[in-house]
Amino acid sequence: MFRQMRTSLWLHRSLMSFRDTCPHHRHAASGGKVSPVIEEEQQLHTQRLHENVNREEVLLGIVDQFHKIKDSSMSQFHRIWFRTLKSELKGSDKQLRKLKRLVYHSELDGFLCKMRSSVLHAQICSFHRQVDTADDLRRRSWSECLSARNEARCRSLLQPNTSLYVAETKVWAAVLVCLCEERGEPALLFTLRSAKLKGKHKGDVSFAGGKREVLDQTVVDTALREAAEELGVSVLEDQVWGVLKPLRDASGMLIAPVLANLGPLEALSFKPNPSEVEEVFTLSLEHLCQPQNRGYTHFRVGDRFGYTLPVFLKGKHRVWGLTAMALEQALKIIVPSELTCSL
Repeated sequence: MFRQMRTSLWLHRSLMSFRDTCPHHRHAASGGKVSPVIEEEQQLHTQRLHENVNREEVLLGIVDQFHKIKDSSMSQFHRIWFRTLKSELKGSDKQLRKLKRLVYHSELDGFLCKMRSSVLHAQICSFHRQVDTADDLRRRSWSECLSARNEARCRSLLQPNTSLYVAETKVWAAVLVCLCEERGEPALLFTLRSAKLKGKHKGDVSFAGGKREVLDQTVVDTALREAAEELGVSVLEDQVWGVLKPLRDASGMLIAPVLANLGPLEALSFKPNPSEVEEVFTLSLEHLCQPQNRGYTHFRVGDRFGYTLPVFLKGKHRVWGLTAMALEQALKIIVPSELTCSL
């Protein structure tokens, strides 16, 4: 498209250069006035070109003729130019008669300028339409992550994981991986742990979560309760899509990532617990799935290589550690295979 626009600009310079070398045109430009009739004819032909013909092909055909008639007389130029337009436009006899009068009345300046403007305007509008269409397609593709069809697919994939938690009856922890919709685009919700907390993970990015309490019957109970305590929002059990595969922290405790869809953020009112949460923020699925926003952190154990964990970069805060592991699992489940996601 940009190549076409450059071609049109080059064409305009060629036309103006030819005009400047022609005494007849210099005379018309300096003293001639465009009559209302001719002005109306120019408008009619501009409209005709805009609606029914490929304007750029017409103009490029005219440029080819310029190389053949640089040294010709003005009358010969008119004849060749009219034949070119007649063969390209294929208009009615009445329209061609008007076009002939236009050409032979030496109003080429105005006609060519309007023709050029029409072509550029059409190309720019076409370019913006293509960009808008691409953006709409991208938004629709990512919105598919929140569709009922994708939810059913995810629930089916997560169903077998329930049996992985049957053996754990006393001690566990759970986090709520919160899928949500922000301004029409799917995203995931994160918290920044308060710097006032004790322990080495204060100030880190995490999902809302914590350890099991006595009344918690399942890992889902733990995740929903912790989310209510930390975020101040109630998540219903039917909003839960399922549980991801269990993770283990450094002490060996089982951690259950529970996936749930909170829906549009505009409909929610968060009341973060200041003693636990310093900030609540989101990252879009599209951002998280872009390869340039992902990396890996290598950990060493003593003098030997230990293990590697994913890390998500270039967002508001860095996501790493067990949170990044749960996030990577969630993205592999949530994002359909049609969307290019290098995970």
